[in-house]
Amino acid sequence: MLHELEPGFRIPTEEKCKEMIRKSYNWTKENLKELLKSDAESINFTTDLWTSRRNDGYIGVTIS
Repeated sequence: MLHELEPGFRIPTEEKCKEMIRKSYNWTKENLKELLKSDAESINFTTDLWTSRRNDGYIGVTIS
């Protein structure tokens, strides 16, 4: 389907996806730490953990 929409698009390999996720995580983590240090007066965390019927694990995190 992607090839039909954009013939020049190349689907990244699994390793490339992992690398992109790691880079995004590290960038987000550092920027969030700086933002919280400079602007946050208080932080509230809420988590929700559950497992699907297919035994897939999920976690939901809300930060306000």
